[in-house]
Amino acid sequence: MYMIRVLVQNAQQALDLKEQVVAAGLVLHEDFTWEYKPDPYDGYNDSLHAHPEVRFIFRDPAQETFFRMRFE
Repeated sequence: MYMIRVLVQNAQQALDLKEQVVAAGLVLHEDFTWEYKPDPYDGYNDSLHAHPEVRFIFRDPAQETFFRMRFE
């Protein structure tokens, strides 16, 4: 399995990236999986500890390389 991480601004941007992968002909849970990790805001202060990100895990290293170059 080959993973890439992409920093995003919000969940909608993460969904848009996932739709680009699906539009390229890849099948969810066969060719790739994905997950959205929101920022870990703790609710006690105004600072954010990290940026939200989306993670894609591909079966084929060629697909991982293609989308890494496309998204970064």
